[in-house]
Amino acid sequence: LNYAIGLEYWKAGEYEDAHTHLSFLRLNDPDYLATYYQLGKLVHEQGHIDEAVKVFEEGMTVARQHEDFKTLEELQSAKRLAESGDPDDDDDDEEEAFS
Repeated sequence: LNYAIGLEYWKAGEYEDAHTHLSFLRLNDPDYLATYYQLGKLVHEQGHIDEAVKVFEEGMTVARQHEDFKTLEELQSAKRLAESGDPDDDDDDEEEAFS
């Protein structure tokens, strides 16, 4: 539920509320991989590059533990994008990856 609420807040431009819900989920259900992608993307779009990279790296660790290599690749790609420092240079198809 926090995941869906977080995404809805994000769509509505309520970034702080989106961050709150996605962060809560990351802490309370750390195996829910989709959270890492969306939270990382959210903070990346807000210009918080270091935080985005950290979130993506945490998700990559969880993906490896679960042997979820598709998600691992998506998180690696998102991390590379964040490290490039350009939040606008995003592939719209990736936004739907975990929706």
